[in-house]
Formats: sequence, C-alpha cells, structure tokens
Amino acid sequence: MSESVAAERIHVLGSGYPIRGAYVLYWMQSAMRLTDNHALSHAAQLSAHHDIPLLVVVCLDDTYPDATDRSHTWFLSGVSDVILSLADAGIAFQVVRGSPPDSIASLLSEAAVLVTDDKPLRHHRAWLSACCDVATCPVHVVETAVVVPVSYAMEREAYSAAVLRPRLMKALSRFLDPVPVPRPSRKVRGDMELTEAKHLLGAYAGDVAPGTTHSGGGGERAALSQANSFLHTALHRYDTCRNDPSQDCTSHLSAYLHYGQLSPVTLIRDAIRSGGRGLEAFIEQVVVRRELAFNFVHFNKDYDTVLSLPSWASQTLLAHENDAREYIYTIRELEAAETHDPYWNAAQRQMVFSGYIHGYMRMYWGKKILEWTSSLNEAYHTALSLNNTYEIDGRDPNGYAGVAWVFGKHDRPWKERDIFGTIRYMNDRGLERKFDMGPYLQTHGL
Repeated sequence: MSESVAAERIHVLGSGYPIRGAYVLYWMQSAMRLTDNHALSHAAQLSAHHDIPLLVVVCLDDTYPDATDRSHTWFLSGVSDVILSLADAGIAFQVVRGSPPDSIASLLSEAAVLVTDDKPLRHHRAWLSACCDVATCPVHVVETAVVVPVSYAMEREAYSAAVLRPRLMKALSRFLDPVPVPRPSRKVRGDMELTEAKHLLGAYAGDVAPGTTHSGGGGERAALSQANSFLHTALHRYDTCRNDPSQDCTSHLSAYLHYGQLSPVTLIRDAIRSGGRGLEAFIEQVVVRRELAFNFVHFNKDYDTVLSLPSWASQTLLAHENDAREYIYTIRELEAAETHDPYWNAAQRQMVFSGYIHGYMRMYWGKKILEWTSSLNEAYHTALSLNNTYEIDGRDPNGYAGVAWVFGKHDRPWKERDIFGTIRYMNDRGLERKFDMGPYLQTHGL
C-alpha cells in the first residue's frame, strides 16, 4: 500500500478506527509541494488502495503565531503554486480560511483517514492534538520535512552535531529514494475550482495586516529553479567560500525549505548527483545541522526559552550577567540598526530589507545581541523576536536552534571572559582577520 514511503516516516494515531468514509483527507501544512512530498504520496496511495477519493486541504490562518506581511507573502506564493500543481495532477483540493483545528474538524466527519505532514513546533502539535480529539478516523502523521526521520535517527535529544552526525550519515542513503504521487482514479465531489481558490487567496492577501516589507515570493517552481542554479554554479566552491559574507556562495534555499516548497530529499539527492568538492560541506549544513535543529525542537519542549540551554551554558551566563557592558541597546535601537558597530548594522539591515542574513553574519549578529543586552532572558527574547519577525525562514527549527547556539547550545565551553563566561565569543576583529568586509559594508551599510 505505501511501499514507496518508508514506514519510519509514518506515525499512526487512532489506529483503532477503521478506514471508512467519503475521502482520504490530506491536511497540507508544511509541505507545500508535490515533489518528494511523502505525506501526499502516502495519502494518494491510501486513496488508491481503499478506492476512496483524495481531498487535499490548505488552511489560511490569520492568527498564525508571529506571522508578518513578509511571511504571508511567501506562504501565499507557495499555496498559489501548489494548487496549480494539484489541479494539473487531477487532485481535488480545498483552500479554507480560519483556525486549522476548526477548519479541519468541519471536514473530518466524512473522512476515512486524516493524513498530515509533521512539523515539531508547539502550535502545530496543539493543532494536531485538537484535530485528534474530534477525529473518528485514523490519523497518519508523516515526516517529510527531513531526510532521516527524527526518532529513527535518535530517540532522545542530541547534545551536539558530533553525536547525531554518524547516525544520520549511516541512514542517509536509506531515505533518499524519490516518492511518486499516484494520480487518483476517482475525484471527490465538491472540490474547489481553481478560480474560486485564487479569489479566496486574493481576498486573504488583501486582509492580512502588513508587518514588514515585502521580499518577493516563493513557491515550488521558484524553489526548484533556485536549487538547480545553486547546484550548477556554486556548489563546487561552497566548501571554500560559504562563510565569506562578501561572496554570494550560499544556497539561498532556507526559506523554500522552511515553507516546505522544496524537499531536503530532492535537494540532497540532486546535490549528490551534481557532485563536486563542496558536496560534503553542503550535506553537513542541509542534513546534519538542519536535522540537529529538528531533533532539538522535537525533544526539547523549552526550545524557545533559555531553559533549553545546557546547564554549563546557563550557569556561566548567569554568573556573568552583572558584568559591566560598554554598550547596552534596546530592542528598538537594535531593530533600527542604531549601534556603534557598522558590521552588525549591515547585518541587521540585510535582514530587515531582504529577509535574510548571511549565515556567518547571523552568528556574529546573535553574539553581539548577547553582549549588548543587560540580561540573559532579555537577550534571548530579543534575538528570537528579531529573527522571527524579519527572517523569511524565521519561526523554524533552524531559527530556534540557531539562536540557542549563540547562547551555548550544541557547543562546548571556551576560554572564560567577561559577559560571555565560557560561551564562544566573536568580535569585529575576527571578521576583519578572516574576510574582506568592504564589499559587504558597501552592499548593506549606510
């Protein structure tokens, strides 16, 4: 029935219920694509096996936590793209507006089985729990945001990348097979017409209150195009120049991965085919580091607070919390890039205007927030708030893990110093020693 989707990706809840109803309902949450969408493939195969029509539903939620005009733009471009693909594939769909639990509950009464893609964030888990509470059919949760299923890779929180890396590398080839989406033999009655869906999307976009500047849009077609461009033009030098802020050598794919418009399975499989000396470094980022972040938010319920930090990190930071600071800035001063540091200001402006900070500068950006804020809790809150507001890939496991790393997560103790204690330190002299920062300042400075 589901031979093309690894059983380790599928988690069955409510297995005591029979699969009997008018349709297989696939709630598309965070996998806004057709290519290598294991949840969609599993739902289509359930539909074919039980000879029940398939219905895909996408929810438009005005109250999504920390959503902004920028994030809504990327989300809506992905929805617009995927409904065209679903229509081309002959797959019935509905786009509904409202709270996901309420919207899904209204469709569950006739569902034979509910399939959804997994995202291990608190609000997604709460929505899933609410749906399970009212479902009278099995619920299948499918992991399609990672290459190696989280619990298969490790059954507890990983202390560091060194712990998780060998497990991921050992399992990698097992989970790289492509997954087809069978074309349904029957179509559910009452599915939405494309013109009706486009009208609803347009009305929703017009009603969403603006939060930040627009930064273009995404979608599966744009994601696959950007991935192809990177693999053919920059992967071969990724290992040597990815950390240099003045060189455009990063993949620019994090937002597409965040919104599920690109599968990491597709990306890594195509990268392996492309080959080149940058492959190992790219796998380290897309698989090891990214899936370490998923491990973190999956197993650590405090992933968005200082309680998630290892004891050595929180203890050393609290011990140095009252150290004298040469500079202290408010969150509003930081948001406006009004600090004494031209490199930090350039990174902040890059994020505000483009929704992206170069990866190395994002680490520097976070370390300076720790240094220039008067308390541990305030620094942590400030970094998360700015990241989630302005980064296109904010509110993502990568973002939560990235902020936590600034404060010692997935790291080790270093030489003790003021303010940082034994937390890893970064400064402007280190940037100047490693890179020619002139082009970066010229592009993003005043």
